[in-house]
Amino acid sequence: MRIIKTIIKLMLTVMMVITSFHVNALPVKAASSEGKAFGVLQDNGELLIIRSNDPFDEYTYIYENKTIKDIFGKEYTGTVFYGAEIGIFQWTSYNEEHPVKSFSIENGIVFKPKALDGMFYGMNQLESVSLEGIDISEVTEMDNMFTMCENLKSIRFPDTFDTSNIINFESAFSCCYALESVDISGFDF
Repeated sequence: MRIIKTIIKLMLTVMMVITSFHVNALPVKAASSEGKAFGVLQDNGELLIIRSNDPFDEYTYIYENKTIKDIFGKEYTGTVFYGAEIGIFQWTSYNEEHPVKSFSIENGIVFKPKALDGMFYGMNQLESVSLEGIDISEVTEMDNMFTMCENLKSIRFPDTFDTSNIINFESAFSCCYALESVDISGFDF
């Protein structure tokens, strides 16, 4: 019995050391707002927000068949959209020819748009949206954000969603027929 207790103590000590090593070995990195935000529409219909330091003409908002490298060194190829952080969501007008099916923000970055009004307006093939990684602390307009997203089934908002400055939320979910419920418990009204 004494041997078993000693073995158990030894095993617990080893597990604590291993756990401590793994936790301490993984650096905790804050989400980055380095570079500029771009939307990349990939062939599979996923629209992904990334951050990049690649040089782009700030007066051109759509680049077809473009390869862009994110701030972590990963390359993406597809239709690249510039201007999302200043409220220019060109993917809504591009959606007829190249439908967007899902939207997400790359892990490890911060996407900080100035406005959200009409961000997904009329994107009737859009089925899922994940807004993890978005910072809307300075946004005041969210009207028509998901209007006419007829096939939108799910929206994942961050656990904390600073909506304290939002003054216009009108028709944000109008004509979202497939959307059964939205968890807004993290909203800060």
